[in-house]
Amino acid sequence: MQFLREKTKFLLQKLPILEIIVFINGAIVMIVELLASRILAPYFGTSTITWTAIIAVLLGALSLGYWFGGKLSSTIEPSKTRETLGLVFILAAASLFVSTLFNNGILEIVRMVSSDIRLNSVIGALLLYGVPITLMGIVSPFAVSIGVNQLTDKESGPFIGRMYSVGTIGSILGTFLGGFLLITILGTTTLLYLCSGILVLMGILMVALPMKVSALVGVVLCLMLPALLGVLMPASFADIDTLYGRIWVVDGKRDDKKIRVMQINAEFSSAVYPEDPTSPVFNYTKTTFLTDVFFKEPKRILVLGGGAMTMPAHLSKLYPEAIVDVVEIDGQLEDIAKKYFYYQKTPNITLYAEDARTFINNYKGDSYDVIFIDIYRSLYMIPFHVITREAMQKVSDLAVDEGIIITN
Repeated sequence: MQFLREKTKFLLQKLPILEIIVFINGAIVMIVELLASRILAPYFGTSTITWTAIIAVLLGALSLGYWFGGKLSSTIEPSKTRETLGLVFILAAASLFVSTLFNNGILEIVRMVSSDIRLNSVIGALLLYGVPITLMGIVSPFAVSIGVNQLTDKESGPFIGRMYSVGTIGSILGTFLGGFLLITILGTTTLLYLCSGILVLMGILMVALPMKVSALVGVVLCLMLPALLGVLMPASFADIDTLYGRIWVVDGKRDDKKIRVMQINAEFSSAVYPEDPTSPVFNYTKTTFLTDVFFKEPKRILVLGGGAMTMPAHLSKLYPEAIVDVVEIDGQLEDIAKKYFYYQKTPNITLYAEDARTFINNYKGDSYDVIFIDIYRSLYMIPFHVITREAMQKVSDLAVDEGIIITN
């Protein structure tokens, strides 16, 4: 153990360790912020309201951490600052792990206490991420305190500026890595556990493994192991992260019939009867039967919003000779529909994986006899850019003169 301590301390002296930990800490803060939106999404949606709550709560937690870290660093003996910072990392890891482990139960309770989505979003973000982000906020002033104690007055200014710069660059990298790559590859829950593991490792690095802390780290890692191996699974039938949202696939009943539901963030997007997958479940989807009332035997049909592809599958069954074009921003939903919702792609269905507004802006093909708009999910999740007068005019321009437009 003494040999390991000496080797670790030697590495700490040779590497720009303070810059490294501030950089990684900044990246983790932003990754957790992105992941917070995925955790809250199934309960409160991904509207501006939810994002406002997350950003405000996390900024408040960081501010509290900055203040407390600066105050605490001035009261700790210089010889103890590195060890104290290591303990802060370990506590941050433990709190993030616990919040990840119990987030579903906590958010269920929050949702039952109040029906106000604004209040619920704030309380949910505060309960889950207030403590870990506050602890991560302590890191920067502590790291600066450690470094300044080893520098002259002339060297302190550039060092402090460099620490702020490195932390911000880490946040930028974490934002890009999390949003563009890691969430879709690893998934929300696994990535949160990974962030907890990295925080523990940085804590070990800082304290150089004294005996008591080593025991604490061992306990934390043992608790994390089953989760990282996939033993601790979410309560839903399937929990899938795509580039555009968090997807839950759950089984239930409707009118005493078994159904399977696709929940995208906080909204029920699609549902099927396993025994009869092409029959509409939700009342609004039964508007497809109105087509014959206004337009007999359509040849070209456009569906804006695919979800689990239940409506396109039903239309394909009703009109096997018609061309059915589907516009769905999240192209991964088609694979999910095939795997969980009994969707079988027919030759007359074509999926365009893009935003509905860009599709209607750029479309130059033949006009449609019937257009279904199924992209509005709730009061708080209306895509504003497709409900403007200009957007509705463009949709109208895509229809033939005698065509019909049916919207949810």
